[in-house]
Amino acid sequence: MIDSPVAADSITNKQATQEASIYHTCRSVLNALGYVKGFEKYLEETDQEEEFTDTTMASDPLTKLWNVCKPGRSLCFLFNVLKPDTPIIVNPATPNQTKAHIYHFIIACRNQLHFPEESLFTVTELSQNDTNGFVKVVNTVKRILELLIEQGVIPKHALTEVETSNESPKDQRDNVVYELVSTERKYIQDLEALQNYMREVQAQEILSPDTMHFLFGNLNALVDFQRRFLVQVEAHAARPAKEQRFGHLFIQFEEGFTVYEPFCANFQIAQDLVIQEAHKLQKLANIMSPTYELPAMLIKPIQRVCKYPLLLQQLIKSTPDDWPYSEENKEGLEAIQRVTKKVNETKRIQENSLVVEDLKKKIVVEDGSECLLDKYGQLLLHDKLILQKADSDHVKEMVVFLFEKVILLCKEVKDTNKNSISIKKKRKEGTLIVRGKILMSRIEHVKVSSAQTGLYILHISWTEKDVGQTVLLKCRNDELLQQWLNAIVGIKESTSKIDILPNTPQTPLTELNPLQDYYDDDEDDYYNHNTNHPEQHDDHQPMDGSYPYLRNRSYSYQYNRMPHHLPHEHMARKQSLGNLSSSNNLPPRHFMNGIPGMTLPPLPRSPTHPSISNASTSSSSLSSSTTSTDMYVSHSLPYSPPTSHPSSPNNHTPSGALWQRRQQQQQQQQESKDETMYIRSRTSSNTRPRNNSINSSVELLSISSNISTTPSSKRNSNSSQEIPENYIKIKTHYNGSIYVVVVPLTIEFGELKKKIENKLRLCIQESAISVSVLKYEDEDGDLVTMNSTDDVQMGFETKGPNNVVNFHVTAVC
Repeated sequence: MIDSPVAADSITNKQATQEASIYHTCRSVLNALGYVKGFEKYLEETDQEEEFTDTTMASDPLTKLWNVCKPGRSLCFLFNVLKPDTPIIVNPATPNQTKAHIYHFIIACRNQLHFPEESLFTVTELSQNDTNGFVKVVNTVKRILELLIEQGVIPKHALTEVETSNESPKDQRDNVVYELVSTERKYIQDLEALQNYMREVQAQEILSPDTMHFLFGNLNALVDFQRRFLVQVEAHAARPAKEQRFGHLFIQFEEGFTVYEPFCANFQIAQDLVIQEAHKLQKLANIMSPTYELPAMLIKPIQRVCKYPLLLQQLIKSTPDDWPYSEENKEGLEAIQRVTKKVNETKRIQENSLVVEDLKKKIVVEDGSECLLDKYGQLLLHDKLILQKADSDHVKEMVVFLFEKVILLCKEVKDTNKNSISIKKKRKEGTLIVRGKILMSRIEHVKVSSAQTGLYILHISWTEKDVGQTVLLKCRNDELLQQWLNAIVGIKESTSKIDILPNTPQTPLTELNPLQDYYDDDEDDYYNHNTNHPEQHDDHQPMDGSYPYLRNRSYSYQYNRMPHHLPHEHMARKQSLGNLSSSNNLPPRHFMNGIPGMTLPPLPRSPTHPSISNASTSSSSLSSSTTSTDMYVSHSLPYSPPTSHPSSPNNHTPSGALWQRRQQQQQQQQESKDETMYIRSRTSSNTRPRNNSINSSVELLSISSNISTTPSSKRNSNSSQEIPENYIKIKTHYNGSIYVVVVPLTIEFGELKKKIENKLRLCIQESAISVSVLKYEDEDGDLVTMNSTDDVQMGFETKGPNNVVNFHVTAVC
């Protein structure tokens, strides 16, 4: 005979009951208080004071009981009903001494009723707005009522005589509501079990406070919020079906759901800590197993917040459209979907920050230069994608990282077990070699083409040394393709004016100049037609711009560029190289907003240092041996498509009738306007030959200001000049005066002190002056002392919209 499996005696298998619900506990307590002679006046006072402006936030029993207990006088009266040896004296003349009344009640319960001190609440726990403390208040009042039942003061059924609906669900909608309520009770029970486990770990000092913080995060805030939400869910479930407004409930609690963001973002760190500290947590294995139960509990908030949209969708389907609040359910679904989207975004950001830290340990640049990942902005996406050059049939798997400012293309070093002889230095398996960088500011054209054969291709076109280049990234599915497209378009929309051209004819790839070589010299590294990759051998079409297998669902995004009509005395007229935006036009850091409910260490800062890109200038504008940095300032011009010039025959731009018409129109409109640019070039002696990675030789940064059209008028103008994005203006406050210093963003602390000292010596004519203390002003207006280069970078983070920061100096002569 085979025995039936029996569920293990685990806290995760424990069923939640209605009696354990805080909603029904408060109802029972309020019902019992109504039997206490003379207590009705406190209940009536509360009813008179309550004014509810929203019918959805009804007078739930938890709120009502809280209002009854808060003044403290009602608690003292309830204690005196027990006829203790020493009653609590309540002075009618001092009804506002709330804290004194609460304190005397707590002391009386401890000394005369001998309640354990750990079960009693504190004055703060009753007065503050936190259900974690109020649960103790409810339990204390309930115990006193039980004593009154034992003394025969109130009847035995006083704590149980509460009308509850025990009817079975009648239809599909009732089933959905029942599932929502029952699973919510179970969820709260699990959260409270995890909370009690956390308190036990803390009481026995098994883990350090910092480890506790990272393991449990903002669990207390999460439990408090979820307990309030359950009370409202049960309050609505107790109403007639047509009067239930669950949709509006999710709308009202949408802001409160932000408490999930830090907890879910911290989940992976918490899981890793459980494994790391399992040997210590084994001490409490009798409460919760660290190998199974604890990880299962930590993931429940993520599972629950993802469950709400599904429950609401079922509720919408089972609710007749002609019911009073059917539309609210749809609005509530939209609200909780926004919540889950934010939670996923916050979680993704946290995970990506860990990816960047790991990437710093693995990444290698061929020429030995440093890859400054912190200057690329936030990491948005990363994945292994198949990369193909526009002018080649060769494809190769690359690890692609999409940052706010750069698309980084890397090759992963693998152990091929080859016996080939190579002069190259052997690298550790898993190392990522940088094969190319595509600056987001130079991307002009993005197109997706979903193939009927199962290929999903993202076309990215940009300019490099006045030459249009295109690369194809092949994704695994349409969802991944759209994810990358939306991320790139999102960045470009936030930094550039965009034209969306649906169904634009595809640019013939043979018209584009060859993409810089991203591949190794090893032929066997390629995925070509003769290699052992059957999924690839039929997919490569001739690079003639025709893709027979592409669906007619392709569309492109063209980004406007500013035509560079440069004055002859500064620079020869040339084709625009793309959108060149200053640091003020970076993507908004909406995902870096402060997360409520938890003070986890901030995500890694993203300095706004510019990345260096390739560009070339005409021979008439810059000599190859120039060593000086020339500053030019552009006029405020609207973004426009690139113009064509006879002198630039090699500049290729995406084709299309609409694009060409706009080119001609914008060329006529902008013909009379001039602009200049800030150009930083390297000397010819420092110029390295092009290799497999994309190196930068010239950086062009567009700087706008509302000025007259001639350089001479600019020099005479008093209008403010924008600071280049790799520089910052420091207003140095010293002895009531302000001295301005412009320095690079990468300046070291010691060099910055010297520059400020030199400025002060020059201005106040004091040769022996020395900076002793350097401070910056934080967001709260406090002055923070700087002692290192990292402190300086922190100070730069406080810069204003015009790259201006205020520093305060104390100097000695």
